[in-house]
Amino acid sequence: MIQTMSPSPKEHRRHVRYERALKLTIFGMDMSLLDETTNLSDVSRKGMKFETVANIKPGDYFRFKLEVPDYGFVDGKGRARWSQVGASGVTYVIGAEITSMGWGASRALKRFLEPGRTFFGVAFDLALGAGALYVLWQIVNQLNAG
Repeated sequence: MIQTMSPSPKEHRRHVRYERALKLTIFGMDMSLLDETTNLSDVSRKGMKFETVANIKPGDYFRFKLEVPDYGFVDGKGRARWSQVGASGVTYVIGAEITSMGWGASRALKRFLEPGRTFFGVAFDLALGAGALYVLWQIVNQLNAG
């Protein structure tokens, strides 16, 4: 799992990237198939890096479908931020921003990438902490009263 922000001063990432081997299909904005066998190398809630035979250039918009284990398919739109020729010379490595994704798709991706950080999990932790503080406060009050 990649959990570092790139040291490059030109880097604008705001979300942690995770190495994941997920099935990614790339489409043109008109839903024409560009690549069905794309190699995803890392993904975050707002971006991804993948290798494809499609010649996607920086600034190009595309649609994608990402297969997320236990959550099914997540689809959305992206924009290439950078592109370079892959090591094979016939593919392109693309760094892309996720520009739009439905609420359910975004939630599924977030739960897959950050499984322990659901809203209810955080709410439960906060309630448990507040309860512990209340009990401690009651004990201190009892000791001071006696």
